[in-house]
Amino acid sequence: MWTDESRFDNNGIVNRHNSHFWSKTNPVWTRETNAQVRWSVNVWCGILNNTLIGPYFYDLSGQCYLEFLENTLPVLMECIPLQIRKTMWIQQDGAPAHNAKVVIDYLNQHFPQSWLGTRGPLEWPPRSPDLTPLDFFYGVT
Repeated sequence: MWTDESRFDNNGIVNRHNSHFWSKTNPVWTRETNAQVRWSVNVWCGILNNTLIGPYFYDLSGQCYLEFLENTLPVLMECIPLQIRKTMWIQQDGAPAHNAKVVIDYLNQHFPQSWLGTRGPLEWPPRSPDLTPLDFFYGVT
């Protein structure tokens, strides 16, 4: 299951760290944003085979992400056959909440040797772009 989040702020700024822009006329194009915000919300989605899982809105912290993995993700995946859930791999990027010790311990216990991420059994490649299918097919513009 490929997973990713995006952050939306109250001033209209969307976290576009995963957005990719190509331009033949201006290859150094940038998008200016105001980083000072009052609040934000994260939106999580996953893709497993041909099924979109989510979206789910939550605050991105290690404890909130762990609660999501323990309590919400199983409910969101009820439509996925049990055999697929038992044998699937889970992918996550290097977001700080994903690297919390409680999250890593949970993933190692519930997805032993079958998750990809920072400090996972299959390490996310260093300095690698976050290239999940969600970056290209479920973006907000």
